[in-house]
Amino acid sequence: MNRKPWPILLLALFQWLSPIGNFILSATASHMTFSQYFHVMVAQDGLPGFVFGMCVPTILAGIAI
Repeated sequence: MNRKPWPILLLALFQWLSPIGNFILSATASHMTFSQYFHVMVAQDGLPGFVFGMCVPTILAGIAI
């Protein structure tokens, strides 16, 4: 098989986009604007911790698919 089937690629795309959806849904559920939510999350862990926690695990999972 030279290429991966399109459903697997679609799942990988969803996995890559999940940090954005997570951020939007979490900000909406907490009744905050996106900038307020971003400032709260960065204040908790700092910017490197926020980026690592939101993006790195899902990007690595998307690559693994």
